[in-house]
Amino acid sequence: MEAFRPKIASDGLKFIVGLAILTWIFAIFGCIYTSVLFAVLTCFVIFFFRDPDPEIPEGDNLILAPAHGKVVSIISSLENDFLNKDMKRV
Repeated sequence: MEAFRPKIASDGLKFIVGLAILTWIFAIFGCIYTSVLFAVLTCFVIFFFRDPDPEIPEGDNLILAPAHGKVVSIISSLENDFLNKDMKRV
């Protein structure tokens, strides 16, 4: 069985490492409340920069939401500016 290891976006590593170092420094100097605050902030940044593998369903005529969002409506409407024809608005 493979161990769970969350993927983190590489753009967030500098923030995570920086906050973790600050947490460690405050903990060493005995600033417990400040180190706990920075530890919580570090956990939030780790959660923010997670990069999960999406489960993409297979099939015809599927509409998928970008950025792990949720499709809340699909409406047919007339697009007048460029194509001038009926389109699906997601």
